[in-house]
Amino acid sequence: MKKITFLTLLIISNTLLFGQIDSLKRTKLADLGLYPYPDLTELENITLNEKLISAKPILSEDINNDFTNIEDLKWINSISKENNVITLGEYHYYKYIQNFRNRLFFAINTYDYFPLIVFENQYSITAYVNHYINIEDEVEAKKFFRTEIHEMIQSEETYDFLQHIRRWNKNHPNKKLSIGFSDIEHDYKTTIKKIIIPYFDKIETDTTVDIENLTVIDLGTLLPEFKVKLKRAKEQNLIGNYPFITHLYIGTVIDNLEALYKAYYFEFNYYRQKAIIRNLTDTAFLGKYWLNNKVFIHGGGYHTPTHFEYPDNGNFYREGSYLAYDFSLTKGKTYSIMAKGLALCLGETFEIELDSCLHVGSGYKSILKKYQKVYKRDIIRPQEYLFDNEINSYDSLMVKKAIQINSDAIMINSIDWNNILNETKNKNSKQYLNLKYYYDTYKRYDKHIYVVKSPLTKVRKKKMSE
Repeated sequence: MKKITFLTLLIISNTLLFGQIDSLKRTKLADLGLYPYPDLTELENITLNEKLISAKPILSEDINNDFTNIEDLKWINSISKENNVITLGEYHYYKYIQNFRNRLFFAINTYDYFPLIVFENQYSITAYVNHYINIEDEVEAKKFFRTEIHEMIQSEETYDFLQHIRRWNKNHPNKKLSIGFSDIEHDYKTTIKKIIIPYFDKIETDTTVDIENLTVIDLGTLLPEFKVKLKRAKEQNLIGNYPFITHLYIGTVIDNLEALYKAYYFEFNYYRQKAIIRNLTDTAFLGKYWLNNKVFIHGGGYHTPTHFEYPDNGNFYREGSYLAYDFSLTKGKTYSIMAKGLALCLGETFEIELDSCLHVGSGYKSILKKYQKVYKRDIIRPQEYLFDNEINSYDSLMVKKAIQINSDAIMINSIDWNNILNETKNKNSKQYLNLKYYYDTYKRYDKHIYVVKSPLTKVRKKKMSE
């Protein structure tokens, strides 16, 4: 009989102990609706045939200082030349998706020229941000940011992107880039406080609004008052604190506040999407950019498919559908990319206190609080990746592909969906039905990127550090 040494017993004991801890940790996470990131051994039994999928690595890093780390994006070269609009749909709050967006935008402007990028954020900040990115003097630019737009730029990733654009515009004076924002005024309190009231105060300082206690309901009576004041401003040809703050600009901001009121008070999706399409295509808003130029659009995955045509004149419900099928300047000249995020970690956000931060959406608040909860209970570390739902075999295969090629993100070259569905139909009917849905949504985009793990984006604080 083989002698059992003390070392052997120690190894067996530790193995059992760590296995119990791992099991306990999984249970604690599952109770909170979270699931740990797997290793390759845990992915061995995926039923899908991985040979039916071809993928390549995509860098997760941000654009570098000279805009040259785009070697893995050469495939977009011919695409950028052949199309008038490229849309990028995303899963929100993934830092590495933001990095991919940055590199993609500068890649298409290296190969071709897309002078406008449009974000899913409120329209009113467009004029302010474009003024900022073109201020040449750094001291003046920092002052303008601190005093005028600090509260409008909610994430550190957006701030970093503005610095990239400033650097590009200084280095490429004949190929300057602009930024547009197409959404309704979700942060309507900041819009009124920072944009509307300072403008009307130049007529007379009687625009008193209780910002702290303001609600969407109050906009029903406040907006007509703004329109009366706007008529007076128009008669005076009133210019605000900067040349771009005209009565025409303020009029568009009021229109967008009205769209916010109708969306939140009456029917959200209908009035919001009507406003987004108007903001994109009406020449009083961003439409002037389309007349002789190409445009890059970055928004949530819902908004940006270009192979999803609605019946009954409903294409306005998604920007990608409208641009692909209805808008004359882009019809037949669109290309869409979907960037799906899977696992997140807290990264630098593990100690963030939302009360000290700028306005963020409810989705971000929910994710941050959920991950911070398990961190504060000492269940995870800040750099530990988790899924906020139990992923299926398809997404597990994407994770497996990424681990095999040692990458945080992958681009799909090809998927043999016919064989995947046929194989699954005979083995697992539930999985088959699920994959049918995946295939249907997959077809709505031209290209697919999977960011299998990423830190959470970082919300900015209300008070800027010196």
